[in-house]
Amino acid sequence: MDYMVSATTTPCGHMFCETCIFEWNLFNRECPICRQSDRRETPHPCPMMNTLVEGYLQQPALGKDLDSFLARRRKFEQWKDNKTYPLRQLTKS
Repeated sequence: MDYMVSATTTPCGHMFCETCIFEWNLFNRECPICRQSDRRETPHPCPMMNTLVEGYLQQPALGKDLDSFLARRRKFEQWKDNKTYPLRQLTKS
C-alpha cells in the first residue's frame, strides 16, 4: 500500500487519494468503503493528513519511501494541472 497523495475526505468521513476517489466517482457516487451515497456533496481536501504523511516520510529511515511518494506526487500535480495524465499510473509505485 502506498502513502496518500493529496488526501481527500468523503462526506461520510473516509479518506482516499484525490485521484483514486476522482476515478471511482466517474462510475460510482458512493463511498467505496461504506457505500453511503450522497450526490450533493463532493470529497473535500484534507490538508492535515497531507502534512502528517509528509512529516512522517521525512524520517531518515524512510528515504526510499519518500522518493517514491515524491515521484507519485509529481505525477499527481501533472494530472491535476491538465486532467489528462493516465490515472492508473498514479496508483503504481
